[in-house]
Amino acid sequence: LRSFLVMSKLKPIIVIHDDGTLDKATEELIQSKFPNTKIMFREETTKRILEMSDVPEIIKKARKECHFFLDKLTNVLVFSKAKKVIASDTDILYYKNPTEVVDFILGRTERDALVQRQISDEINFDLMVDDFYVEKHKPDDRQIALMDGGYIIIDRDKFNLEQLAEFLEHTKRPFNDYFIEMAGWACLLGQVNFEFLSPTKYAVKGFLNDTMVMKHYTSPRRYEMFAYGIDKARWAIKNIVK
Repeated sequence: LRSFLVMSKLKPIIVIHDDGTLDKATEELIQSKFPNTKIMFREETTKRILEMSDVPEIIKKARKECHFFLDKLTNVLVFSKAKKVIASDTDILYYKNPTEVVDFILGRTERDALVQRQISDEINFDLMVDDFYVEKHKPDDRQIALMDGGYIIIDRDKFNLEQLAEFLEHTKRPFNDYFIEMAGWACLLGQVNFEFLSPTKYAVKGFLNDTMVMKHYTSPRRYEMFAYGIDKARWAIKNIVK
């Protein structure tokens, strides 16, 4: 969070989606460092969703059964009133000003969404939706399955609960599948005017280098974030603050 706030110079409302392990003491600790932060506790938000009359039943069913990753997608569409939203994993560090992201947030682009992508052009992620959905929305035509689900920026007005409900009706994945959230984001992004971020500047693979604005330290190489990534981010923050 600190690397993003310093490098981007943006001042967003920060929302942390609890996976069921956070408590009030943790909330107080985080807010002491980042005052403009809200934690959405899983038990509380699930209860609220189940009581909402305007939330489709398939979304309520998914919320009760889903892998907690899907909360990040569901919470954004149910609760967010923001015009622009960054949905980010926690294993991400920034080393330079993310110009493309800032321009999007400040309305300097005509795109509806930005998303991180794999550096390879070989698609190895199966969206696992039925033939009806594929024929209707043709997600393969835009190669959206090249995306990485850990870093997504959207124009909130371009997305709605009906899109999520439709995906849930036609997915072949069980709701508790590890990749249900990534597949959901992909299918929704495939319906809007999205753009892939540069995989060399907004990197998923490879060792940290001078071309990278941001590094997503995904498994199985997440240890690199702790081995050197955090120290490099601290160094970058210290120098930009000076």
